Amino acid sequence: MISPAQAEQIGEMLGIGTKDLPEQCHIVGVSIDHAFAVAKYACPTAKAEISLQHRDAEVGAGTVTRTEKFSLVASGKPHVPQELVDGITDRVRRREGSFEWTLLPSASRDRAPKPWWPAWIISLALLFGAPLSGHVVGALARWLRGRDLLRGSIPSLVVLGATVALAVLVATRRWHVGLWDSVLAGVLFGTGAVLGARGALARVGWASVLLSIGSAALSSPKLVLDDPNAHTGPFQPSGDWKQDACAFLYPDLHPGVLESRAPADDGGRPVVLHVGDSMVQGCGLPISESFPARLAEIDPGTLHVNAGLAAMSVDYYLLHAERWVTRRRVDRVIFYVFVGNDLDEIDQQMPCCWGGPLLDYGPDGVRERCSRPALSADALAWHSPLPYPLRAATKFSSLALRIATLRSRPRPKREHDSRWPHFEAVMRAARDRMAAHGVGFAVVLLPLREALQSAEPKQSEAYAIRTRALETCNRLGIRTLDTWDFFEDAVRRTGPARWFITR
Repeated sequence: MISPAQAEQIGEMLGIGTKDLPEQCHIVGVSIDHAFAVAKYACPTAKAEISLQHRDAEVGAGTVTRTEKFSLVASGKPHVPQELVDGITDRVRRREGSFEWTLLPSASRDRAPKPWWPAWIISLALLFGAPLSGHVVGALARWLRGRDLLRGSIPSLVVLGATVALAVLVATRRWHVGLWDSVLAGVLFGTGAVLGARGALARVGWASVLLSIGSAALSSPKLVLDDPNAHTGPFQPSGDWKQDACAFLYPDLHPGVLESRAPADDGGRPVVLHVGDSMVQGCGLPISESFPARLAEIDPGTLHVNAGLAAMSVDYYLLHAERWVTRRRVDRVIFYVFVGNDLDEIDQQMPCCWGGPLLDYGPDGVRERCSRPALSADALAWHSPLPYPLRAATKFSSLALRIATLRSRPRPKREHDSRWPHFEAVMRAARDRMAAHGVGFAVVLLPLREALQSAEPKQSEAYAIRTRALETCNRLGIRTLDTWDFFEDAVRRTGPARWFITR
């Protein structure tokens, strides 16, 4: 679902706040429901409507375009301008990297609705099994000592706190159970233990023990935490673009991850590493159809390696390139800087680095923050699912639903100007570190399709970013290929379809 906190980001994707939509169209309004958003546009020759839905949602009539996280459904009278659809699609792709759908556990992607009773059994088992089993432990300790225990509030609070701490340490680290489920189980178990030790509700049946065991057995498949330290072993693409990107940063923990992009034996050929985001990776295409693969067909005497990872930026490019040049022979590294969103996504939060950026910036340059994958307490709390009973209640309780959506915090917005010093620091580090390894280094600036199709491409924000990025690279003495004029002329002469793929 789309939470209220994400409404502004959805509005930006659909064109709110911009005056250079293609075909002289302008946005009339946006309405957001919990599962989709609909924008209406007025154009000189047509009225159009574009809705954003989850990528895997079933869609009705209309022209459907899919991005990494969304399905765009376009309809209109008498028709929808294709340039408008392409422009909105580009806006979505540039901004969807920081968007996360709020997936309610009670919702199912299956067409057949799931029965209600398993969720109730699991919830009741957790809510009653944990305190009853704790009560058995406390009552047993009281029986062995022959008297009431934990008299007074301080000993009771100490035992309760210790139980919660033990549950969190064991469950989150050993079994990869979510933090909030661990806290809930610890509180319930500890409360039952305190009551049992103090002689309250002394008579309980052994059925509570069986209920607790059943709770653990039924709940454990639902309580998995996406812990980056657990994702080790031979590399297999997960479909989660951040987890896959993290795997390439720690190749020693993921055997075969580099070999998934290039053969171990280069055959003595020169090796060129193409580093970038989804435009290099060829997102939406088999990697064999990406442009580095096409270069390999044209230039078989050179090994062209596709090192593109979707939704990454130059800070990631730096570390990614270092992983390659320190483990494999590489003759040249090329960074493909996309003026559409590379400035937006620099220093983004990464799950394998304390839930924060990959680099620290100081007077001596940039430094990697996480030499090994690391998950902070804050990231653990944020990425853990809510307690299972609350998740189950979202199906029928508006209060539970509102509590669940409170976790969807909008990403703090930062101005481009605050990121330029980091961009320059990263490019300087890339220049110096590649030179230290004896590796050639160059940059290619890639234009933004939406800007190329606008009435005045060189008046767009993307062109201003391109200009400043080019000036930065030139000032640092980095060989840079600026492709803007080529693509602007090509799009003007032959249209965008030949040069850009609509997925």
